[in-house]
Amino acid sequence: MQLKIGLILFEQKNYKDAIVELWKIKVYKPEKFERYKTYIEQSYYYIIKSYLYLNEKEKAKNIFDSLVKEFPDSKYINELKAEF
Repeated sequence: MQLKIGLILFEQKNYKDAIVELWKIKVYKPEKFERYKTYIEQSYYYIIKSYLYLNEKEKAKNIFDSLVKEFPDSKYINELKAEF
């Protein structure tokens, strides 16, 4: 549910609120559950993009580093790498 809310907020260009909602996925969904890993990976992507749209590149880079560490085979890495 948080992912859907976060994505709607992102599409509405409400990036600050999108970040808040998308972080809830990481907090409330333990990584030990395989099915949540995709949600967490996707939430990282949209959090990074949100920070970039807010011109907070350092925060975006920190989250990107976490994405790479937790999901080294992520399909988002190559696209996002160009931003830094």
